[in-house]
Amino acid sequence: MSRRTTDMDDARLLQQFAKTRAKEDFAPVVERHPGLVYSACLRQLPGRVEADRATQAVFILLAQHAQRLRQTTSLVPWLFDSAHKVCHAFPRRSETDPAPTQRSSTDWSRIAGRFDAAVASLPVQPRRAFLLKYLAACSLHEVAGALNVADNQAGREISEGVTSLRRFYNSQGISIAPEALVASARNARDVGPGLPLHRPPTTPPQDRPHLH
Repeated sequence: MSRRTTDMDDARLLQQFAKTRAKEDFAPVVERHPGLVYSACLRQLPGRVEADRATQAVFILLAQHAQRLRQTTSLVPWLFDSAHKVCHAFPRRSETDPAPTQRSSTDWSRIAGRFDAAVASLPVQPRRAFLLKYLAACSLHEVAGALNVADNQAGREISEGVTSLRRFYNSQGISIAPEALVASARNARDVGPGLPLHRPPTTPPQDRPHLH
């Protein structure tokens, strides 16, 4: 199944869930994406308990916003942005603390602690393009379709995202080549060995998330 097909299926299920509020429509969406959300929360928060709570809060927000999400909305950028916002309600991990990672990549270990803040600092279109390409593993054509632009414009948005991220890291005293940044960023969608994911409940919640 292509990423575009998966996004269309996610959108269909969310639209159906907005009408029915049925667990059967919400559960498949949750089960596809917990690793992305949990790993983002774990990089930003002090420990697994906080990351688990934040992950559940993100999926509560998804349930609450299902009716407002457009059919063309790709969930990966939305979930990544939501995780970053939700984590601000929790005590944050120090950027100097090593973030838990899946691999022993030296490049990834250097950038992981600031990765979410760096991506969040990007302009909207380059941020969405970068997330779709490297975290959602979309093809260039799929990125273009999600952004509703031509393929060459999508390529420019992806390149701008990479360039802006390198500029962000350079301002933090971290020099990283484009190829290394791209290869390292793919770690951001994984939960590593030894970091068990407590999957969020697939029963649609009715209340707003309690973050404190």
